[in-house]
Amino acid sequence: MDEPEREEGRAVGHYVYLYRDRNDRPRYVGYGAQSGRATSHLAGSHNECLNRFLEAREYRLEIAGPFESEREGRAVETALISALKPDLNVDPGQTRWRFRPLGVPLKFADRLVAPELRLQDFLACQGQESGPVLFVINTSVTFADSRVGYDPASPPTDDQIRDRLERWWQLSKYRAAWASNPSSSPALLVGVFGSPGRQTVIAASRIDRNRWRDAENCPEGGGRLRVPLLEPVDLDAFGLRGRRISQDAGIRFGGIPSQFFLILHPDGLLEGGSGRRSAAEGG
Repeated sequence: MDEPEREEGRAVGHYVYLYRDRNDRPRYVGYGAQSGRATSHLAGSHNECLNRFLEAREYRLEIAGPFESEREGRAVETALISALKPDLNVDPGQTRWRFRPLGVPLKFADRLVAPELRLQDFLACQGQESGPVLFVINTSVTFADSRVGYDPASPPTDDQIRDRLERWWQLSKYRAAWASNPSSSPALLVGVFGSPGRQTVIAASRIDRNRWRDAENCPEGGGRLRVPLLEPVDLDAFGLRGRRISQDAGIRFGGIPSQFFLILHPDGLLEGGSGRRSAAEGG
């Protein structure tokens, strides 16, 4: 590593420092343009909790760097604060540099460790009004018509997720049957991101089963429809958003529009995608 520049006897180069207590627990992480910033707290600071900790003089001070810029140093500082959760830091730093759950908004983080969903879970969660489930694939691709791709490191807004969830799906061949017998149509729309074994529910919404006849057609044709969602739209229907899906569920999409969705029927038959499997076979 290159030697840091020096300014009035102090190393200049953007440093990140860490205070630990006598039990080796991280207590405070900070940034300084000079290495001397790390010891400046010993003379007192505006952080009264940090002052009380340092008064006992039972600490270990560690330092990392030099980094090439303040931006890089601040990024490291913020990442460490979010990962180590030192109790004496007040400012958590910029959101973009913090560790956060991959694939879901922070408020759904606990669901990532919940039991993985199997096919029958999507039927059972609906209770007595259980109906078919329509699974649709959501990828990272952004389309020219403003449908935003899904980025698990920085999920789109709820409005963008809803827009991607409800359009456009090649369902026109089902329209007449579903319109004449709404109880046979899907009752729940589930957006899925990822490949089998690492699939996550990015959103789930109840479907307005009485509106299939008036479902909007895609302007570009192709037999594609906008799925009519039940208003007011709840993207966390039955608490499914953010849950992982078991690989045994057998949810496999294909590479052409007619395979971008699957329908789970009440009898356990999974129709569409890249093949057919029953609930007994696919979890």
